[in-house]
Amino acid sequence: MASNEQADLRKVSSIFESFDIDKDSKLSAQELKALIQQCNPTVTFTDVQLQAIVAEVNLVTSRYNAIGLLCQHDLHRRYVEIVG
Repeated sequence: MASNEQADLRKVSSIFESFDIDKDSKLSAQELKALIQQCNPTVTFTDVQLQAIVAEVNLVTSRYNAIGLLCQHDLHRRYVEIVG
């Protein structure tokens, strides 16, 4: 793994950990909503929109793990898939 990729994954881990309030290595709906809002500060989401986003993230995540909640390793996987 390249040094830049390792640094990026450390950033992803740090971001994840800052939103994983209960430190259970997965993001609850509330934790995920907070992450979404923080990553999109110029967007005002309604609760219905946030619920829909959380449901979609958890649906996609359920293809990777039996928990059905976004875990740190799932976020790493998605990051690598997107960034390359």
